[in-house]
Amino acid sequence: MSGQILKRNLESRLDVGGATRWLQLVWLLVQRDLRVRYRGSFLGYLWSMMNPLLYMVILTFVFSHVMKFKVENFSLFILSGILV
Repeated sequence: MSGQILKRNLESRLDVGGATRWLQLVWLLVQRDLRVRYRGSFLGYLWSMMNPLLYMVILTFVFSHVMKFKVENFSLFILSGILV
């Protein structure tokens, strides 16, 4: 009897199914948002990835070559700043 109670208690604490359902919901909402946002765009989903990358390339060029800042992995710093 107490073994079944402990097992049921442990299963309720490790409710992986509930977390999976929430992740599926978030994934579906993100897909829907991207689909609606880029519906009329020529590049579609690709634009959501290209936009930060192109911004990173421009900023890296300006700060590394034009202004001559010498920072290792500067493009990585810029990309992490853009994504955050």
